[in-house]
Amino acid sequence: AGGWEVALEDSERFNALAQRAPASVMSAAERGLFAERLAAIRARQAAGESTLAVDVGLGMPFKKEGSVWGTAGVHGDSGTSRPYNAIDFWGGDARVLASRKGTAYKYCTNSRWPYIKLMHKNGWSTGYYHTRNQANISNGQVLLEGAFIGNSGVELPCGGSASGDHVHWTLWRDSGAAEAVDNKLIGGWVWHEGSQPYSGYAERNGKRVYAGQSGLINYGHGKTRPPDDPCSGTGCDKYTAS
Repeated sequence: AGGWEVALEDSERFNALAQRAPASVMSAAERGLFAERLAAIRARQAAGESTLAVDVGLGMPFKKEGSVWGTAGVHGDSGTSRPYNAIDFWGGDARVLASRKGTAYKYCTNSRWPYIKLMHKNGWSTGYYHTRNQANISNGQVLLEGAFIGNSGVELPCGGSASGDHVHWTLWRDSGAAEAVDNKLIGGWVWHEGSQPYSGYAERNGKRVYAGQSGLINYGHGKTRPPDDPCSGTGCDKYTAS
């Protein structure tokens, strides 16, 4: 009754409302973010789907060409739910990093270590769950690719379960819809789901890493870092362009 209007993120209506929102509600940078995301989504929809692996322009959530990590497989955001839009990563140096430059938002903030979501200008969004010792991240803050988010852990700010330290990494597209990671190029590997949750494998140049195995190296998204994302300074791991 006070004049608020509600719309789903990445919809035409949401973008229209975002552009009219006062600075006290949404910053100019955020308005620009949502406009660019919508343009990227329109372009992707116009191009249509392909049988080739879809390059989502994202790295895995750990240092590029750094320590070797393992995976607990592909599964749904709540485990058995469909689509299988999540991958569990464990081991390595336990440092969870941003998969690409994005604007951060926190969920379940009554917890000491909340759920972190990054919205990227290319229209995709990524989530980082079960992390502890998080960086001091505020809503609407821009994180560069490779920026430190937290350490892998077993924290449950929004519920669920965890049997050992890991990061539950999730993928969304258009209006926050869960997007299957099957046949997606992420971190230089093409991911494939199995018939059951917590199965599947990642493949690169004929090599496969199955659920329960280690051997993953993050090769980033295979594109040169844009000039506005230098990834330098405190809290950001050095990125080597490929």
